[in-house]
Amino acid sequence: MISLRDFDGIAGYLWGTQLPQGGELEYSKSVPESASRTGMPLVARVLAQAPFEMPKADLQFSDCRVLVRRGNFGLLLLFCERTVNAALVDVVILEGQTVAGNVKASSDSSFSAIQSINDSLAPIPEDVIQTLIELWTEVLGPLAPVFARRDASAAGIDLQHVATRDWSKLLNLLARRIDDDVKRDHFLDEAVLLKTRF
Repeated sequence: MISLRDFDGIAGYLWGTQLPQGGELEYSKSVPESASRTGMPLVARVLAQAPFEMPKADLQFSDCRVLVRRGNFGLLLLFCERTVNAALVDVVILEGQTVAGNVKASSDSSFSAIQSINDSLAPIPEDVIQTLIELWTEVLGPLAPVFARRDASAAGIDLQHVATRDWSKLLNLLARRIDDDVKRDHFLDEAVLLKTRF
């Protein structure tokens, strides 16, 4: 089961509700007093029982964003700022499912911006990897290092001992988690410059 607390560290996440299959509607501790708890159960039940396939929805409004996720965990309604990184939300959900049901981590993104034919096994200095993770954290928020380790591990990369041949793979792995094109391009511009240090 996914805990609403798992989303608290994501920049832009405000509050959420979860309707587990066969369970009662749960609210995050950060739910505002102004949120209507009388209408929310009806909305959640309608979405949970909808006869159409809708595993994901991203509803954008003028001042907020509502991410809807359905799966074997039930239904999640996550209320966020418009700038929230939806891909990071999906990583949290995937991690929750991995812990609960040993689901293999994967990404549905086909993003690949950096390519390299370098097959050297020479190690990349640790300070370069640390700087790369710091750049990524500036974009994604304080949970980024945790997700970097998990994503890298799922891709067969040990962040403590990254070989030169895995540099482009690591950059692509991190970049595809950045939803915003401008932020992703800025991250890649900064990250590619790190190559001059090894």
